[in-house]
Amino acid sequence: MFPEAAAKLKSGQWTIQKKCGKNVKSSAWTKFSEIVDEETKEYVGFVQCISCKQICKHKKGTRPFWLSKHACVSNSPIEEVKPEDKKKFRDACVGMCTGDMRSFSTFTGPYFTKIVQVAIDVGAKAGQVDAETLVCDRTTISRMIAKRAMKAKSVLYPKILETIIDGRAAATTDFWTENYTKKHFM
Repeated sequence: MFPEAAAKLKSGQWTIQKKCGKNVKSSAWTKFSEIVDEETKEYVGFVQCISCKQICKHKKGTRPFWLSKHACVSNSPIEEVKPEDKKKFRDACVGMCTGDMRSFSTFTGPYFTKIVQVAIDVGAKAGQVDAETLVCDRTTISRMIAKRAMKAKSVLYPKILETIIDGRAAATTDFWTENYTKKHFM
């Protein structure tokens, strides 16, 4: 870290500026911004990582290939999952089906994948965590679903009401009989 550069940035003497133009070819510039003098708008020889805010020295005119090697979480490559870890996860999924009697289709939906991704991201940021601290109680989930339903209803209700008032809605009845008990319903 460069404390003098950080102090000048904090004071407003220097500012960050996204590097742009037709000569910008390196993908490293999607992850870094140049630091410029606020008054003269001249480049001062430093760049800052957009994600972790680390300040690095960079000589103007040199190739920024080393910037793509910056050890920032957002810049780090996605690691390959080891076969033994994949087996552990698969066994946990099988255990969920057999132990909790869950449907196989639980694991095929996009929302399951999203849950797993959120858990992976939390682990990447926080390090190894106990799953008990991350998993919410069923009461919390049911309350959140009820809140979302109320929010959706508050958006949908005025639209339905407007449609009814404008005469663009109709209602009908359906008569049917249940096959086993032969009960009639309307």
